[in-house]
Amino acid sequence: ASNMNDQIINVTNALSQIFRYSIRGGDMVSFSEELDIVRSYVMIQSCRFEDRFSVEYQIQENTLNCQIPKMIIQPLVENGRLIISTSLDTKKNLLTISVMDTGVGMSAKKLQQLKTILKESMQNKSNNAQTNIQAFDAKAHDSIGIFNVNSRIVLYYGEQYALKLDSWEGFGTNMQICIPAQWNWFLTINE
Repeated sequence: ASNMNDQIINVTNALSQIFRYSIRGGDMVSFSEELDIVRSYVMIQSCRFEDRFSVEYQIQENTLNCQIPKMIIQPLVENGRLIISTSLDTKKNLLTISVMDTGVGMSAKKLQQLKTILKESMQNKSNNAQTNIQAFDAKAHDSIGIFNVNSRIVLYYGEQYALKLDSWEGFGTNMQICIPAQWNWFLTINE
């Protein structure tokens, strides 16, 4: 029973951390802060799905202080076996964050459909977003996180930085965020 209690306490702490983070002011956070939230979320999902959920992190040290929009990675972390990796191209000043789901992947047809809907959603900015989401949802209900993240990236950085999607049926899906690398020089060392 004490093990169960520990689990309840851990999940409760993780949930409150995610909640405080999501309502906190400011849109931009360091990648390491976002990663902490992802780890909390993963811990909750691991309790729920036990053996069906695991994440491997391949994080480059020099990407931890990059500034990114808040809650941009967590929505891509669906249940499965994931590899979250980062790299920094200092010449092009680009930060790449990759969420690779080594699960079932999707058919070429579904991938194409998803890419088309993402493109349409960017072009229909003036239209009702809710309608877009519903049309999108009907076709791919499990991809709302992708839709949400893509919209926010495009909003911050422009359409050329839209989410990159690749999928191989039977092998997995790779979602790649590739954005300008930015740092917040105003953060104090001990914050």
